Amino acid sequence: MTPLPVVVAAEALVAPESTEGANTVEDAAEADPTLFELAELHAIATIAAEGCYLTPDGGYPTAAGPGDLAKISLTFQATAPRSGSKYAGAYTKSFGAVRQIINLARTPGFAYKGTLDGKNARPGFKLQHAPFRIPDPNDEDDKGSYELNEWPVKSVLAREEIQRMEGKYVVDRLCAYDFDGRIIAPEEYMKKLPGASVAITFNMIHYAFTNQKEDTFMADVVKIRVIESQIAPPPSPKKRRPTVPEMDESPKKKKTRASAA
Repeated sequence: MTPLPVVVAAEALVAPESTEGANTVEDAAEADPTLFELAELHAIATIAAEGCYLTPDGGYPTAAGPGDLAKISLTFQATAPRSGSKYAGAYTKSFGAVRQIINLARTPGFAYKGTLDGKNARPGFKLQHAPFRIPDPNDEDDKGSYELNEWPVKSVLAREEIQRMEGKYVVDRLCAYDFDGRIIAPEEYMKKLPGASVAITFNMIHYAFTNQKEDTFMADVVKIRVIESQIAPPPSPKKRRPTVPEMDESPKKKKTRASAA
């Protein structure tokens, strides 16, 4: 597979003044989610096993205690492919492009928070996906991409939260595809993705908070496609709604926009 290009327009990132008066990402999005322009990027990377939290319920409830399940995010770190991988050079270009974009968009004098991560001297960048969202009020047929009451969660508390979310939230399923282009079942994320080299399409969002003098950068996943895997072929996919393609039909792109959750 030919490595995907990294393409982005720096001016697509949100202007700092758009978040004036907001103190958090949630405040800013609730004030006017249409303010946040998205810069769509493509990257080749390996999903690090360490710090990979791709369970369908985000590990709810966490060690910090019960929170709002509707606002959880599934997170992971994109790092360099394993030694000897033919995609190592593509990752170096991808990471360099992300770093350059962030540096160009940063607000002078503001503290940095967000995507880039260089723990253990291994440069990488963090990505996230919110599995639940508020349905589009202008679309009566917006039922999400998976039945909410069938979404796999482990704990009794999480199942109770799912019941409370009925009618208020829908599932925004992670579009993750295996090497053969088949969509990965939510229960299989942690089996199929950690350690795999992947092509990732994601949106970079920039929030500049004038009150705290802080820049926050967030990378929201649009699609993941396994391009090199150390894991056995996937089993037959389970029943799921047809609103998410069963097969990855690249090179189509999917655009999303920020929304209050």
